[in-house]
Amino acid sequence: MAISNSFCFSYFWIYNCFKSRFCGSTIYLYNFLVKSILGISAFYHDSAASILINGKIIAAAQEESIDGLHTWMESIRTFPKPVIAAVEGAAAGAGLSLALSCDFIVAADNANFVMAYSNVGLSPDGGGSWAIARHLPRATAMNMLMAAQPMRTGALHALGVVSHAAPPGQALQTALDLAANLNTRAPNVLASLKELVNEAADNSLSTHLQAEKKHFIKNLYHPNGGEGISAFLEKRRATYK
Repeated sequence: MAISNSFCFSYFWIYNCFKSRFCGSTIYLYNFLVKSILGISAFYHDSAASILINGKIIAAAQEESIDGLHTWMESIRTFPKPVIAAVEGAAAGAGLSLALSCDFIVAADNANFVMAYSNVGLSPDGGGSWAIARHLPRATAMNMLMAAQPMRTGALHALGVVSHAAPPGQALQTALDLAANLNTRAPNVLASLKELVNEAADNSLSTHLQAEKKHFIKNLYHPNGGEGISAFLEKRRATYK
């Protein structure tokens, strides 16, 4: 599934806002963002107008819109701050891909997660199959992708895909509480941890040990490293910048 170029541009603008000083060390994507892209009716209506000419689908236009979506997903994955998805209701299709690209998923207990592309004769985009294949056992992944079987928060929480389960209506507050916790930590360390975790699956142990050494030395000699050690020895709360 793909989204329109105008949608991509609007969310690139939101992504650029992540770099501002207003969002501290952590950002979150609430379900309202997810809902705006998760249903066929939410983005196909706009996309169809741009890719249908004389009843024919123009592949180049479709590829361009998918490239925009994929750039956005990669930007979230590599963004140096933690990104939290807060999900109420349903995360489906590209909405689920969006949630899976985040570092944490906070979901209401009654939330649904579904990849229903096969119901309409399509395969996923947005990195959904990539993330599901890494997060879930093979048979579970195939059941979700091929048979379009939805999964609830409880099952995905048990598998470690959903990081935090919340009562219905409380996903956003739980995400904000998590963000507040993360914001007390050194932002340079959070960036290092995100980079290390992102690279771990594709690194050999030897390569990863070298990466850990590089980040450890860099963070040790960062001003926040001195602040953290001093605060520990002085038995006070560290103040990181």
